[in-house]
Amino acid sequence: LCEALDEVVDDIRRDRKIAVAGLKDAVSGLTDSVLRNPDACMWLRLVKNRDSYTYYHLLDTSALSIAFARHLGFSHAELSDIGLGAMLIDIGKLKLPDELIAKTARLTEEEQSLVRRHVEFGVELVREAPGINARILEIVANHHERYDGNGYPGGLAFRKIPPFARMVSIADFFDAVTSDK
Repeated sequence: LCEALDEVVDDIRRDRKIAVAGLKDAVSGLTDSVLRNPDACMWLRLVKNRDSYTYYHLLDTSALSIAFARHLGFSHAELSDIGLGAMLIDIGKLKLPDELIAKTARLTEEEQSLVRRHVEFGVELVREAPGINARILEIVANHHERYDGNGYPGGLAFRKIPPFARMVSIADFFDAVTSDK
């Protein structure tokens, strides 16, 4: 959708006819997404209003995860699940205090512990939403688990981490270390 909208803006700036076809396709996809998962779309909007870094991080992580899964040959349904799961990984941050989200200084141990609860909060939110399957829930629940068992919330390691969560974790980390916060 963003690329299609950028193209329309570029057309207007260059005094060309607006290429509506790409925008129609993007809006059609957005419409399908809202119809399937209305809560997810509204949560994403709330994230954008509260914390633009997290909003763009979720979009980037979703795009990277979909590209990764596509490269590995996953089905369309699997691509949709991984994309939606990636877009929802940090939705639990909506339940954290604003000042904690906005804090730029190093977090105390107590603050880090609270931030880690965003996984638990996210699982609670996503579990109640219509159109969310077990694979999406697994992504949200396990995206901070690490291969060596040093992640959270469960300290899962290796093959105990669901494959889609492992893939999203890689995309999440990659985007975090290649973006400015």
